[in-house]
Amino acid sequence: MRHLSLFGRLGLVACGVAAALCASCDSGPEPRTRNVQPIVRDIPAILNNTIGSTATFNGTDPVLVFGYGIVVGLNGTGGGILDDRLAGQLEREMSIRDISGALKGRGYVIDGMSPRQLLRDKNVGVVVVEAAIPPAAPKGLTFDVYLRAVNASSLEGGTLWSTDLFIQQGDPGTIGGLRGRRLAVGRGPVFINPFSDPAKDSDGISRRTGRVLDGGIVADPLKVEVLLDEPSHVRARSITEAINTRFPEETGALDKTARGRNAQSIALFVPPSYTTRPAEFIEIVKHIQIAAENPDGFARMYAEGMKETPWLANDLALCMLGVGGETATRFLRGLYDNVETVPRMAALRAGARLGDHKTAEYLIQMAQTGVGAERLDAIDLLATVEGGPNVDLGLRKLLESRELLVRVAAYETLAKRAQGVAARRAMLDFLRSAKDTTGDASDAVSHRAVLMQGKIPGNNIQGVRREVVSDKFQLDVVPFGDPMIYITQQGQPKIVLFGGPMNLEKPCLVAAWDNRLMLTADSESDKHRVYYRDYRTGRTYRQEITESLEETIKFMARRPTPEDPTPGLNMTYSEVVGALYALHQQRGVICAFATESDKLQAQLFQAAIAPASKSRPETPDDREELQLIEQPERAAPVTGPAAGPTTPTDPATAPKVEPRRPRIIPILRPNATVPKGPTTRPANPPPPTEAAPEAKREEGAAPAKPGDRPD
Repeated sequence: MRHLSLFGRLGLVACGVAAALCASCDSGPEPRTRNVQPIVRDIPAILNNTIGSTATFNGTDPVLVFGYGIVVGLNGTGGGILDDRLAGQLEREMSIRDISGALKGRGYVIDGMSPRQLLRDKNVGVVVVEAAIPPAAPKGLTFDVYLRAVNASSLEGGTLWSTDLFIQQGDPGTIGGLRGRRLAVGRGPVFINPFSDPAKDSDGISRRTGRVLDGGIVADPLKVEVLLDEPSHVRARSITEAINTRFPEETGALDKTARGRNAQSIALFVPPSYTTRPAEFIEIVKHIQIAAENPDGFARMYAEGMKETPWLANDLALCMLGVGGETATRFLRGLYDNVETVPRMAALRAGARLGDHKTAEYLIQMAQTGVGAERLDAIDLLATVEGGPNVDLGLRKLLESRELLVRVAAYETLAKRAQGVAARRAMLDFLRSAKDTTGDASDAVSHRAVLMQGKIPGNNIQGVRREVVSDKFQLDVVPFGDPMIYITQQGQPKIVLFGGPMNLEKPCLVAAWDNRLMLTADSESDKHRVYYRDYRTGRTYRQEITESLEETIKFMARRPTPEDPTPGLNMTYSEVVGALYALHQQRGVICAFATESDKLQAQLFQAAIAPASKSRPETPDDREELQLIEQPERAAPVTGPAAGPTTPTDPATAPKVEPRRPRIIPILRPNATVPKGPTTRPANPPPPTEAAPEAKREEGAAPAKPGDRPD
């Protein structure tokens, strides 16, 4: 009994202690309970059990990156005062890269200067570098970067040194602020407004901003993650298998397309074949069926759904791409001649992406007889369709179109097809040379170098010839249609000459940039003579040239070297474009002149508000605008003393001719604050001024309606 009473007393004590502990717990804050809200997706029943209906994709939005860079090769417009913290930061980074006074014989850029001396050099400027990396961009993808000078009055003629670009944390350019992960590198020649005198900074055009066209390279991309709404090892395994079945591991891939991490997370890798179109790959993955034991049944269901619910045709076309192979194309073919435009176009789009050669006939007909966005989509889709020579011949007819967008779209598609032919030829030559050569196959290496530079020989059915001019820009010659000069302002810098061999006019007198550039021919029998004074070096050039516009462009860009002393003016891409525009405006060459509108501002704006990515444009509003500058009327001849010299030997007394410039949309950095509301498109650009005439519609086109864009 005594033991029992002891255990009883111990039990009472334990109960008392427990009660005291409970009382102390009740006196403190109550433990928080986490409410887990289930993800509810409102999707049509026909899209149930697709990957996108049960998971979220992370890492598929555009990403803003920035960094501080150094531009060299300026004409005494750099070397301004820098913030001490920024100067110290740049000096440390240059020291890490072994840039110091010990470097000798590296040219005029370094020439034994220390980091501090380099930053104070008048030919060197510091810039803030910004860019919007495209959604799900894989390693090696290129993009345009934007520059804003910090201590330079002009970036004309400069070259951006390799600059690390980091995820933006807060406002870009914050000195000493947090920098996120390094994603990319930017470098290359700076492109500024080409329709201005590069030596002047007082004509209302800012030279403190610029771009490096295709100068950004993704170095360490963000990983794409598929995050399941509800954790499940079985479901994660099923999704991984579905993705890898549709996209098996390709040659050159570093890993499988999908690799499961845990019950909720799957790592996704863009295959090499989708390197240049990662957004399209992501959209296809979202529409893959998780349990596709019966692909024929799903393909039949999607085909019927495209006819019965045309408003879902684009989504169901992506589901067809998720099914893939002959299974999908067999059911898509029944929709190629559908009377409804939307399902027909969606089916043709899916069939072309799957490589169905039967789409060629329908797409050619649509490209030749369609209207608006439907016609342009058909032209774009023909770039990868294997339809034989009929495709190329049909596209060549469109080069003679009176619609500017149709003509340019046809050229771009033909150029892609010609580049594909050139790539296959180069690869065959490489394999043949590697087989026949026991040494290092130096000939094969040269073919690969040609392939990498994007050159296109002229002996192709597409009729497009491409050269790389002085490693500065691509020069394409398209001998079809009316004469026209076409200038790109994004991606690869490119000048395109349409309409066969174009020659300079005789007689002519063209003067630009306060007569620093003059071109003249006194009579039909005289050769053209060029006078040019380089504002960077003060050196004067006088040279006779051929009447060929193509050779004149090469002459303006060529840089003479001891190895190749062929005469040239060593102009930048911007300067060559500006000189061509002066030739056009002063009737030194008779043709049309067209430029791309600048889209970088819109890209940066959209990246700042992180909109949902689109896999392709669907309306004319989503397409890049083109400006067509018509040939000015021939001015009445000037007689008497005011006529000025007829030769370029006396520039001081030559009449100043200032051609009007086309408007270029300013490149603006996105605001630090994100605007509210659903708007995803930047505001319309301001109306043109006297110095920036409004682009005129092409002759013969229908009158424009309010709000219309060119088709």
